[in-house]
Amino acid sequence: LMNTVEFLTGPWFSIRRHHNLLQTLVRHEVSSHYSGAVFSLLWALINPLITLSIYTFVFGYVLSSSFIRGSQPNGQFIFALGLFNGLIIWDFFSSVVSQSPASIISRPNYVKKIVFPLEILTPVLIGAGLFQFLLGFAILMIGIMLFGAHSIWRGFAIPLFLLPVSFYAAGFGWFLSSFGVFFRDTVNAINPLLQIAWFGSAIFFPISSVPIPFQWLFYLNPLAACIEECRRFAVLGLSPNLAIVGVHCVGGWIVACFGLFFFRKTKAGFADVI
Repeated sequence: LMNTVEFLTGPWFSIRRHHNLLQTLVRHEVSSHYSGAVFSLLWALINPLITLSIYTFVFGYVLSSSFIRGSQPNGQFIFALGLFNGLIIWDFFSSVVSQSPASIISRPNYVKKIVFPLEILTPVLIGAGLFQFLLGFAILMIGIMLFGAHSIWRGFAIPLFLLPVSFYAAGFGWFLSSFGVFFRDTVNAINPLLQIAWFGSAIFFPISSVPIPFQWLFYLNPLAACIEECRRFAVLGLSPNLAIVGVHCVGGWIVACFGLFFFRKTKAGFADVI
């Protein structure tokens, strides 16, 4: 029983035990990313806006895509908000997963020369990703306030839909950071896998537009399910399926527990490989 409790509470106590170090490393990660840039954090706002503008023009006007049925006032702006909603959630997840395979091998001194809690490096990536997410979230809230057809208070619930995505990102991050030490091809293999996940995450279309026999596959994808339910509630003003979000919260936490368990079991061999 004690082993089960320790397994299920591992990610929480790991973060709590090293929370001061985590805060320091997250601040360093964010500041180092923008150090030396003339406009500093402004680029963190400009880049997603440029991406949003391109996708809105191509999918909202050229291809006449829409997340809503029929005509609706500000329909193209509603599409843009729904698209951007999916983009900021995806960017958070992909930033953590894409950097995880190199998170250990890029810091050999942490492994060999000092006593350092290596497991904290994945939460550091999550913290830095959350910072970028919050910048995009601020832009999205402004858009909802200006063009949204529903009450702005719905927008404040968006971070809640990020919770299960964070759990999955942590689990995959711990898995991949360990795999990246023993199998260096993991660094090269992760980008093609993320491209597949990109098109399977329902960022550009509602799951309802998928043929009914295949919709369950998208709801199994935590990114697609959370993006869909978040978009339905915050942008379209519909009731979300909280059962789906709840299932993915539980599933994401279990994945995080397994990821940390695997990382702890394999980290003893890091020094021999690096």
